[in-house]
Amino acid sequence: MAAQLLEAFSTPHYQGTVSILEDECSGDRGLGNVLNLTGGRPEWGTMKAVIQQMTEDLDTGRTTYTVGPPEHLGPQDLIELQRCDRRPEGNTGNQNANVSQRSTGLP
Repeated sequence: MAAQLLEAFSTPHYQGTVSILEDECSGDRGLGNVLNLTGGRPEWGTMKAVIQQMTEDLDTGRTTYTVGPPEHLGPQDLIELQRCDRRPEGNTGNQNANVSQRSTGLP
């Protein structure tokens, strides 16, 4: 887990806003996805900036994305997510496979 935290916090995160003007808002990108840009600095092509907010102006076809690291999450949140993903040893999550572990009750 320490390696995951180190990787998450040592990776540079791009932050800012990007506006895209189309004939109509396509809606093909959404929250939680990443955004890469072409036609600018080379590192923007692989920046994987996480979309935190999206605003669409349907009248003009302008979509504005706010990108950056999730400021509302910290190391403790990652630890908690890891805890939620844990299962007791031998528990596969499959109710029928775990029936032999029960001492009483029906499947």
